Amino acid sequence: MSSGNGSVLRKRWWLVLAAVVVALGGAFIVTKLIEPQYKATCRLFVAVSAATTPAETYQAGLLSQERVVSYISLIQGERVAQSAIESLHLDMSPTELADKVEATAELKSVVINVSVTDPDAGKSAVLANAVCDAFRDAAKDIEAPTDGGNPQINVKVVERASVPT
Repeated sequence: MSSGNGSVLRKRWWLVLAAVVVALGGAFIVTKLIEPQYKATCRLFVAVSAATTPAETYQAGLLSQERVVSYISLIQGERVAQSAIESLHLDMSPTELADKVEATAELKSVVINVSVTDPDAGKSAVLANAVCDAFRDAAKDIEAPTDGGNPQINVKVVERASVPT
């Protein structure tokens, strides 16, 4: 029986070769059609100012952690996107930029990772940094006391996005 299978394969070798060529050609075409995406990430640190005693420091840490959860949705929103677009003088809608933004944080962390994904590696880094800067400024405005004093919560850019490779 095995000699029969071998003779069929010898007679139909061109079908096997054609199937392999078609599969490799299809894979090549799909690879060329898919546009690469680059993800650049900057990092924000959320801190409460003016904690002096150990109890105040502990409470400040908890407040910072609670703010991080709220800040993530704000970072991914259109207000921050609009500010970033204006700072870079870009011709895109806030929704277009907001759709490229991802903000994450580890549980009980005061560090927020802000990533922007774009087909242009350099642009992804520029956009990520603009979003981080825009949110830092927005947080100052959001957290500003009504009496005009300094905000209790401070957001700092602790790591700038670099061009991904």
